[in-house]
Amino acid sequence: MAHRYMGPSSFAHRGIIAAIMDEAMVKLDSLHGAPALTAEIIVKYLRPVPLGHKIIVEARPLKQRGKHYWRECTIRDARGRLLVHGRGKFGRAAR
Repeated sequence: MAHRYMGPSSFAHRGIIAAIMDEAMVKLDSLHGAPALTAEIIVKYLRPVPLGHKIIVEARPLKQRGKHYWRECTIRDARGRLLVHGRGKFGRAAR
């Protein structure tokens, strides 16, 4: 991550972290050919995300009810330590 995304103390800005998590969860639906819109996300910042180090971003489906989807996302450091956890609700775009 570039330093323009830096928050305090050389860590990634929390708004950028939330955007990365949102994008990862939305991409799950895009892989199936049906884009979704974010209804809400909740992000829990457990540890600061350092700049200039490898991170692992993983998104997983939780459940689906009609046109609504719930997703979960984590960010871990290279050692596998959990840094950030989030969940989101998404809905299918009207066509």
